Amino acid sequence: MPLSAVAPQAWLATPVARAAPGENLQPDPSGGNSLSRGDVNTPEPAPRAKPDPIYSSCEQVWAQGKGPIYLGQPGYSAYLDPDGTGVACDR
Repeated sequence: MPLSAVAPQAWLATPVARAAPGENLQPDPSGGNSLSRGDVNTPEPAPRAKPDPIYSSCEQVWAQGKGPIYLGQPGYSAYLDPDGTGVACDR
């Protein structure tokens, strides 16, 4: 169905305003013509979280003066808790 069949005649005769590229941009306060303005603050990158330690054996844990390691604590591994009690490297 053509547009003229459903639109009022006044709508069809209304001219459409067209702006030239960049015509409606505000002037750059820094005086440059760049689209990137110097007044934009870039956020600092978030500090990286310290990774959880990975222990290969309970001997390594005890040599570092750590242990026992409870389930949910950094460094806990089911590998270090063979009896499945939730406590790794308990003496």
